[in-house]
Amino acid sequence: MSNYIRFIEMFRRETADAATGIRLLVVTFLAGVFNVALLVIINSAAHDTSYGSANFRYFGLFVVAILLFILSQKYILSKITVLTETVIDQVRTRIADKVRSCDYYKLEQIGHSDIYSKITKDTATITQTSPVIMNALQSGLMVVLSMIYVAVLSTTAFWLAMISIAISVVYFIINDREISGNMREAARREVHLFDSLTHILDGFKEIKVNQEKSESVANHLNSISSSVRESKIKALIPYANNYIYSVVFFYLLIAVIIFVLPNLIETFNDVVVKLTTAILFIVGPLSNVVNMISLLSQSNIAVENIYNLEEVLDDANDGINPNLQQIIPNHESFGKIRFDSVYFDYRDEQGTPQFRVGPIDLELKNGEVLFIVGGNGSGKSTFLKLLTALYHPRQGSIWLDNTPIQRETIQSYRELFSIIFSDFHLFDKLYGLNDIDPDRVHELLQVMELESKTSYDGERFTNLNLSTGQRKRLALLVTYLEDKQVYVFDEWAADQDPHFRTYFYNTLLPDLQKRGKTVIVVTHDDRYFATADRILKMDMGKFVPMDV
Repeated sequence: MSNYIRFIEMFRRETADAATGIRLLVVTFLAGVFNVALLVIINSAAHDTSYGSANFRYFGLFVVAILLFILSQKYILSKITVLTETVIDQVRTRIADKVRSCDYYKLEQIGHSDIYSKITKDTATITQTSPVIMNALQSGLMVVLSMIYVAVLSTTAFWLAMISIAISVVYFIINDREISGNMREAARREVHLFDSLTHILDGFKEIKVNQEKSESVANHLNSISSSVRESKIKALIPYANNYIYSVVFFYLLIAVIIFVLPNLIETFNDVVVKLTTAILFIVGPLSNVVNMISLLSQSNIAVENIYNLEEVLDDANDGINPNLQQIIPNHESFGKIRFDSVYFDYRDEQGTPQFRVGPIDLELKNGEVLFIVGGNGSGKSTFLKLLTALYHPRQGSIWLDNTPIQRETIQSYRELFSIIFSDFHLFDKLYGLNDIDPDRVHELLQVMELESKTSYDGERFTNLNLSTGQRKRLALLVTYLEDKQVYVFDEWAADQDPHFRTYFYNTLLPDLQKRGKTVIVVTHDDRYFATADRILKMDMGKFVPMDV
């Protein structure tokens, strides 16, 4: 039963104003009281043999009770909605902040599917369940108050009802651990299902032209989907049984009250109708509580998943405090970037090194155009991530002139770079760029030959559904607007037509150099090597002499 504290604990933990929660619980209690009051009023009015003023009095009480019940319900539902969405907003923004503070290499190991699942599916589960749990709390209170009313009418019926409730609770507790385990397993497998669906969407071109691959991916997804189905069936069917048995126990109780107790207790006939009405009234709220336990369990698992994700992200934090960052003096007019015996390696889950880059001893001069060549898997992209401080060296150090790049100076160093990686992301808005002249954007769209494909409306680009080459040109446009000191292009020209490829090497790169920019280009276009000041070749994670 401790599993069911997590959901409430989340609200206590995330809500600064404890008074709101207390008021919500108080009004929930009052709503339960008003609901049971309706039962007592109706029962009393139905069995009052007098008419006239008595019935008018009961009618007046009924109207007051139902108005108070309506007002309390409106308060509960509106407040829990506001409270829930406030909590979910806090959680989403906090997770996003923690993602932004992650070490890039560690974030790559976490993967995107788990984060997407927790920040969308699990938060949606909490949103959907919040009104339910308040309703369940109210229903539970109604059961308690109704049982007090039953005790007033008949202690015998009260103890019989208590035995029925106790049997229902024991039956649920016995099944709860296995049910919760199956729900957690289903949630874990749903993340893998999300991964498989991502493969189909991201790899659509590949599976569309390869039927065997397409069938294999689909079979894998179907297998995972079936395992999710089986786990949920194992969890949800016992919940259905709980619901059925809880209702059956109370119907058996009603049968005992109607058919057995009047024959055993001489005065029982006087209260049998009232007791039957009260027990029938209890069946609804109790069934509601049992029926909602499935959703409550899912919501508690969702809370557990979210906080587990936050712990993982905390462990992946890069340890860089934005408030302690130091600006490197005159960093944009640096003389050189120096690598001193820099190593980096990729490691498996056990921490065993796999592929190693280094040692790298290198100087990059400000204002030069540097080409980097090498085969696939030679370590070029890893070097770029080290250069731009996305990866931290396992050993060695990186210097900007006489300033070592450490945690306190890393952001100032990163701000030197404008980067287009081979797996770049294209934003629809010019985030981080204020007071941009739309005419300048339109001018660059013409330079990039994109004016007929997209436009800039002052806030965002109107169309990102472009070819790979066009998307890269739009990304290049953004780097021009950022106007950083160092430009890094990872295989940028690979998807350009011959005309724009020539324009990139013979016009754009020289223009950047004339403006005093440093340019690093990963390329295989040997016919344009004359454009570079230097060419470095990488092989097996090391820079090696160029072949003559």
